Amino acid sequence: MDGTSDRTTRCGIWLWARRAVGVYFAGSAVLNAVHTVRRATDLVAWFRDGAWLPPYRRTLGALVPVARPLVLATAAFEAVVGWHLLRGRRVNGALRWAQAWVLGLCPALPWPYWVPNALSAPLFELVRRGTLRSDETARKRRPVRVFPLCKVMKFMNKDCAGPLGEGRFAQMKNSREVFLGIARRGKASTYGLSIYLGR
Repeated sequence: MDGTSDRTTRCGIWLWARRAVGVYFAGSAVLNAVHTVRRATDLVAWFRDGAWLPPYRRTLGALVPVARPLVLATAAFEAVVGWHLLRGRRVNGALRWAQAWVLGLCPALPWPYWVPNALSAPLFELVRRGTLRSDETARKRRPVRVFPLCKVMKFMNKDCAGPLGEGRFAQMKNSREVFLGIARRGKASTYGLSIYLGR
């Protein structure tokens, strides 16, 4: 029980860590769309002047005239990443994009503003690996479930010759194998179709 409790606690920690990153990106998207876009030209010019990598300086200089669409596109990107992380969908890819984003911004930021970005990238990687491990643990602990999808077909005064014989089920060979069975009840036969949904 203690081991199970510890695993549950760790899974909960990674769940909240993933959500925290999602809240960070969603909040950044709202901030950029509402506030930063108003001073987008000055901000991109500041990035250009503070960039310490020459290609970044030239690229940001060319982007100054389209600063507002650039900031809105940034907000849209952050909103998509945050939405995936908060919903728990495509978490691996979303955190990879989050890492690429914060590291890609580093050359455009002067000292010491790029330090938080550089430190957040390994933290995102830690959250990514922990989330993947917790998801794998949850899948292993998921109970076996069999969902019947039965369609009753009645053959009056006739035998039902099923592919597997009467009253027998196929031996499952993998976690998503479809198996068929025949169950007889008097003169009426039931053609059963069930799908095993395992790990």
